[in-house]
Amino acid sequence: MFAFAMKWPRYHSGSFCIPAYIITQKPNGIIDIYNITRILEVLEQGHGGDITIGVKTAVGLCMGGNDFIPKLKYINHSKVLTLLGE
Repeated sequence: MFAFAMKWPRYHSGSFCIPAYIITQKPNGIIDIYNITRILEVLEQGHGGDITIGVKTAVGLCMGGNDFIPKLKYINHSKVLTLLGE
């Protein structure tokens, strides 16, 4: 989500030029397919056109289930969330 929010090509209107899908595999051979560009567009529209919401969401999701990134830089979760709010 982070990479798509930052670098995926967009039209001048802000919508994405090319849709991108993510496939996740779950136990028992079950797969889910997500249109990541559509998810980003909905998030951006819901937050007043804020194109950084995809980046903020990606970092928040990463921190919710993974504390490797903040620990790598000796940063606690409170500090990262404070910085995201700025």
